[in-house]
Amino acid sequence: MAAAPAASGQQAVPPLAFDPEHLQGADERRGALAAVALLQATTGDEPSREAARAQHVKLVLEQLDPSRHPLAAPAQTTGAAARRIVEAMGLLTAAGGPPFPRCGDALLSLLGRGDRSFRGAVLEAIEALVDWERRALAIGDSTGTPTIDALGTRLVHNPPPEPAVIEDVSRVLWRVDGKRFLEYGFEAVRRHCEAYPRSTDLIVKQIRARLRITFSSVEKWLSWWDEQKDASLSEIFAECQRIVSEEAATQWRQAIGRLRETQDAERILAAVEDALQTARAEELRLEAVAALAEFTGWIREAKISAAGDPEAKEPQGGAEALRAQLLERAFHLLLDVTRGTLLTSERPEVSLAAMAALRKQRALLGNRPDLLEPLSKFAAARLEILVDAESDRSSSQIVRSEVLELVRTTGSLRLVAARQHVETILSRARQKGDLELLAACTAALGELTRSQLSRDTANLFISLFEERDGSDNSKAARMELRRACVSGLNAMPADAEVRTVVRGFYLKILESSEERELRLGAILGLGTLAQGKDQGALEALVTVVSQPQRYEPLEVIGALDAIAYVGGQEALSRFVSLLSLRDRLAARDKAVFDHLWRKVIGLVLAQGHAVLPAVLQQMQSLAVERDSVLLMESVTRLCTDPQISGFLSTEGLDAGDAARMRSLWTAALALARAAECAGAAPGPEEALLAQLSKLQAENPQIRTKLTAETEALGKYVESRRRRKELAARLDAPQQEPEKLIAAFEQMLAGGRAAEETWLDLRWFEKQLALRRGTERGLLLARRWRERMSAPGGEALFGALGPTFRERYQARIDALVAPAAPPAVAPAAPSAVPPATPPAVPPAAPPAVAPAAPPQTPPSAAPAALPSGVETPPAA
Repeated sequence: MAAAPAASGQQAVPPLAFDPEHLQGADERRGALAAVALLQATTGDEPSREAARAQHVKLVLEQLDPSRHPLAAPAQTTGAAARRIVEAMGLLTAAGGPPFPRCGDALLSLLGRGDRSFRGAVLEAIEALVDWERRALAIGDSTGTPTIDALGTRLVHNPPPEPAVIEDVSRVLWRVDGKRFLEYGFEAVRRHCEAYPRSTDLIVKQIRARLRITFSSVEKWLSWWDEQKDASLSEIFAECQRIVSEEAATQWRQAIGRLRETQDAERILAAVEDALQTARAEELRLEAVAALAEFTGWIREAKISAAGDPEAKEPQGGAEALRAQLLERAFHLLLDVTRGTLLTSERPEVSLAAMAALRKQRALLGNRPDLLEPLSKFAAARLEILVDAESDRSSSQIVRSEVLELVRTTGSLRLVAARQHVETILSRARQKGDLELLAACTAALGELTRSQLSRDTANLFISLFEERDGSDNSKAARMELRRACVSGLNAMPADAEVRTVVRGFYLKILESSEERELRLGAILGLGTLAQGKDQGALEALVTVVSQPQRYEPLEVIGALDAIAYVGGQEALSRFVSLLSLRDRLAARDKAVFDHLWRKVIGLVLAQGHAVLPAVLQQMQSLAVERDSVLLMESVTRLCTDPQISGFLSTEGLDAGDAARMRSLWTAALALARAAECAGAAPGPEEALLAQLSKLQAENPQIRTKLTAETEALGKYVESRRRRKELAARLDAPQQEPEKLIAAFEQMLAGGRAAEETWLDLRWFEKQLALRRGTERGLLLARRWRERMSAPGGEALFGALGPTFRERYQARIDALVAPAAPPAVAPAAPSAVPPATPPAVPPAAPPAVAPAAPPQTPPSAAPAALPSGVETPPAA
């Protein structure tokens, strides 16, 4: 190795007289002086001392001959003379420079040789040589020197050096230039990993010992180094510390997970508490805060006991008392972390995480004002300080992050004491145009004013919503602010004027095609108003459901949920009125109608069998009013639903329970009517009618208490008998169509209820539709149309009204027409058809006459029946 230039100036120490006996003697002090004298004797240029110098140099080289020093020798096996000479070399080099030429080569040849004491002296001498080279060459610590390069070359040499040499080179190279050690070390790993795996493992071991991190394979080590090689040593240290901290946090999290399996809530909380009181690593403290946040959710569901043993004796006050105590301890821990009382100079990230975890304890804090009070005071005091600190630009980002979290916590937990500061921050954020902070303040203020929304606050939210800045960069932030405004108005204000303003705001969003992203929020807000008995909001929600083609399925489902929250008979009545929209809702998305049906079932179950008669009566009345077979089909579906069918069971029926009997009678009659109207095959209604008839015959008390119900049931049974008889005569050749029409007209006479008249008319229309395409069916349809159009024909429709008559006659006209009926039934005509229909040639009869239809129409019959467009419910 080329030696560094010699230092100019005087010798580091005055010349000493060399005594060979002292060099190897037992006296360490005299031995060290003798070694210095020996090295001084090897220098100089006087001719008279040339022979003496040669002898001294020979002695030094003999003592430092590598062959005399085995690799990794046992302790205390190297001669004292050699060690003292090396120590003197280091001393003289540090004082003035290398004592003789190629001193560095001699030292490098001794790496890994001798006992520990000797090897340590060699390393210290090499370290002194590197320091001298840096001074002599006037270079910094980050620049390599000849000796550093020579050390690195030893590591990457092929083949690699012996293990002891690798160890010593790593030790000294790390001490003199840690970054160079890593560069040479990873280069050696890259070169030797395949051919020399043992040497590679030794080098990786040296790297691992100094970085305090580890990876599972050489490939991962090299991949990590590729990411870090351009970083400074301090940055590499920081990354290593991060990895170590993350690994420790991961191990701690796994330990908490195993501890959670024991169900020992006290031990879990104690472990978290210990970590927060002792750990300083940010990653571990963040894990502890996260564990506290999870703990507050886990403990509400866990089966706990004082000893963590589910079979152990319950503590005093029961498991719920223990649960409450542990939740309170967890809350205080989070509060202490937030306030920074557990650790001096708590990292902001940890405090903010604790604040976010506190928001998850809303359920606990809502019932514990004693716990909420200290948090509210802290939030108010802290916000007051931070509001004043916002002017300090050096800390603005840190302050802003804490303000954001505090504002969010204030809103989420409704810390009323901090409301004034939230309003101040909102005002400043509006002036600065800080949309994120403005959205957080708006959301918080909405929570704080939820039960007392004033006109001023409502106007503030609306004005913030309507502000526009036109900046594309702030589009997402502006949308978040507008969402916060919509959510902030989601309240039940007591003032009718404020309710009107809020309702109008939500309706404006629903009517605007530009506010599609906010419509669901508006629907939820209308739902809140509807829960507060605001009829306008409820009507708006019904309108949303009635126009599924205009809204997204999720929005329609949201409107259904909002109506359901109103609850009781009010919501159920609205849902029943929407059932006639089955085809329209299902055409948009089948899930929408399924959701509506589940809501109906849920509300009926919630109110019990007593509500069933009213629901069925409403369905039937609406079916007649809207001329809707769909509603009658819904009656059948409701009564046969597995969850509702128990209401129609006669098992264990007490004849003295008039309400229960009346409910059963009404439901049975409604089910029978609906099944016949829908054209379903005989089902449960037949057995139910037979059971009720038997009960009525056997128990006079029923006839006395349920006079109206038993009479209605009797009339229906008689009407159905007459319809069956007429159905059997319709295909009899000897029966003239005029007489059949007259028989049906006689069925309609007698001042019957609108429901019975509608059922008869729909039944006869279905009979004609079943025979369409036959000569007899066409003849019957013509005669029926002529009779309806003749003078006095309006009396056939009873109390059903002219609107129904127009729709009904239009459908009969379609049966008379020779062409196939249109796919979609024509709209109701604006005028009543003329009394005398135009002449229409009869359709050609089929080659084979169809069989007579059964007395009970098949279930598929409704699909063949032309029907008018269902009338939507009034919005």
